[in-house]
Amino acid sequence: MAPRQYVAKPLKVFAEQYFVATQPPIAGVCTDVHDMLPEGVPHAHVVNRGPYVLADTDVIVWSHYVPDQIDAVYPLAEFEDRFGNVATIAEGTE
Repeated sequence: MAPRQYVAKPLKVFAEQYFVATQPPIAGVCTDVHDMLPEGVPHAHVVNRGPYVLADTDVIVWSHYVPDQIDAVYPLAEFEDRFGNVATIAEGTE
């Protein structure tokens, strides 16, 4: 039997943008000592990848189906390329 082609449904995710200066706590993000990361370095615990050091404006992504674990962290440009533009707090107040 020949292989068939299947199309994935649109991916649903929860996402939150990380800001260094004004960020309230995000679930799964910590600054504790972890392996080779010194204390105070903000990082996210990504499933099956370990800690990911966060940069300003990175976007943290949780699965729509398993919202209690972080699936990925994307730089803002890559996230917007995959999912569309992100409305930041500054844009929403102008």
